[in-house]
Amino acid sequence: MMIGAALLRYGDASNFEISDSLLCPTPSSNQVLVNIHSSSVNPIDIMKREGYGKAVFEKQRRSNFPWVLGSDFSGTISEVGSKVTKFKEGDEVWVARQMQITVLMQNMVFLI
Repeated sequence: MMIGAALLRYGDASNFEISDSLLCPTPSSNQVLVNIHSSSVNPIDIMKREGYGKAVFEKQRRSNFPWVLGSDFSGTISEVGSKVTKFKEGDEVWVARQMQITVLMQNMVFLI
């Protein structure tokens, strides 16, 4: 489990809930798992919270809610998939993405 500020439905900031029971993702063979140390929320995240791009973003997610927003972060790789060649466990990276822990394709991650 992981901690995050999850959006429960579209709308204003009152629709966020701090949760310590969000499911921790598992990386596939070509993904890395990143333990996030710092993150930010950008204007696009606020627009998403209000429903901007709803049709597109809902197709990309497995379930609509809860949804953890946040676009940019830095952290440490804690697990690598079997086909990952650019990174190893313990590498410090920065990314444009979301959550306390997340899985990413290796071409979306950059060494610090």
